[in-house]
Amino acid sequence: MKHWQISELEKKGMEDVNYKKILFYFGDKVADRIEKWFKKIELNHTSRFEDCRTNHFFYVENCDLQYVNTDLAGDILYLLDEGFTAIEITEDRVNG
Repeated sequence: MKHWQISELEKKGMEDVNYKKILFYFGDKVADRIEKWFKKIELNHTSRFEDCRTNHFFYVENCDLQYVNTDLAGDILYLLDEGFTAIEITEDRVNG
């Protein structure tokens, strides 16, 4: 799985993630910053993020936030089979 620090994601615009076949995985520590980023890029259907906070996965398609059903891992396997790349959004690393 690839990794992006949250500050890398915050530099991205809609054109960088819409229809790019990126399956994002994130933890609770970066969730609030991801939600703020949604507003910055004017993502639609952000009310779905509450469900995404539960399973920690989302992707962007048609300028909409897309929820991933992880109950049986079927959605994740389907998306990976369709050529999606999984990217984990992590906290920024602090040098020191």
